[in-house]
Amino acid sequence: MTRISYSGLSTYKQCPRKYNFIYNKGCRSSESTLALELGHFLHEVLEDKINMIIENKIENDKLKDKLSVGIKEL
Repeated sequence: MTRISYSGLSTYKQCPRKYNFIYNKGCRSSESTLALELGHFLHEVLEDKINMIIENKIENDKLKDKLSVGIKEL
């Protein structure tokens, strides 16, 4: 099953050849940007929060600590 994302559709709309290189041939940049780092960080925090909700173990202090440490690292 092919996975379709907003980013993929946006890339295809911008340039079908670019889409082919990135999504079909795997030619991605190895550079990390601030936006990419922030996105990974926020995804990790949200994933932790959702897991805590699912397990009925909401630990807001733990999340606040993770946020403040992560933001300082960016």
